[in-house]
Amino acid sequence: MKIKQIAIFFAVCGLLTASAAVALAEGDSVGSAQIQAIQERMLKDSEIMALVLSLQNDPDMQALLNDSAIMTDLQAGRLDRLINDPRFLKVLTKPQVKAVEQRMH
Repeated sequence: MKIKQIAIFFAVCGLLTASAAVALAEGDSVGSAQIQAIQERMLKDSEIMALVLSLQNDPDMQALLNDSAIMTDLQAGRLDRLINDPRFLKVLTKPQVKAVEQRMH
């Protein structure tokens, strides 16, 4: 099961919307402590976990999760690379992702 990978994806998405402009402007990546803190928060929220589970079999999400370069960038918090990948941007437009984003803010 790829729940942890999906949770990492959402953790980065949550940070991406909040701080993408600053991080990209400064050339920073998202720290693993930030990702872990958001991931823990998400795991404690049953509504967010239901949304995460609903994406488990989504073909677009699966394509990202099965791409080792994307996963490396996600785990490293490399926003500059992710924001330029059209597949990543496509998944960000999914209703479930938007719902997680709203719930996280």
